[in-house]
Amino acid sequence: EQVRTHRASFVGNGNATWLTQTNPARSVLDAGWSSYRTMLKYQCDDAGAWFQEIDESFTTQACHMCGARLGPKGRAELDVREWTCAVCGTLHDRDANAARNIKARGLAWLAEQFAMADSAHTTSAAAVNKASGDALAAALGHRRLAVGIPWL
Repeated sequence: EQVRTHRASFVGNGNATWLTQTNPARSVLDAGWSSYRTMLKYQCDDAGAWFQEIDESFTTQACHMCGARLGPKGRAELDVREWTCAVCGTLHDRDANAARNIKARGLAWLAEQFAMADSAHTTSAAAVNKASGDALAAALGHRRLAVGIPWL
């Protein structure tokens, strides 16, 4: 269901073994996090969806709104589940904030992939679109639309 609903899935690269040594160990083991990541990757591959493990370092500490890294740190502060950013004043749920940061990093990675693919082509996407628009207009006996109005 998740793969059919979303064309890209990003997961933190957290070490499940390390997590099992902390207080929430039971929930990590129950969730079968490593197995879930593996199955999600295979399902994304099968469906042609994007899948990427994202470096999750500092995702619980960095404010997803302003980027300030002032949130709870290390094992000593694992029990802090909510915090307020001292810079922008945003109230954060620790897990939701981390998820938003992972999503943002994933989308940045995806944008980078598209940029690299686009730069690998000798003709830009804009030039291809203009040429195909001009050819379609000529075939239909129409003139090119005015500058600034997109050809649809």
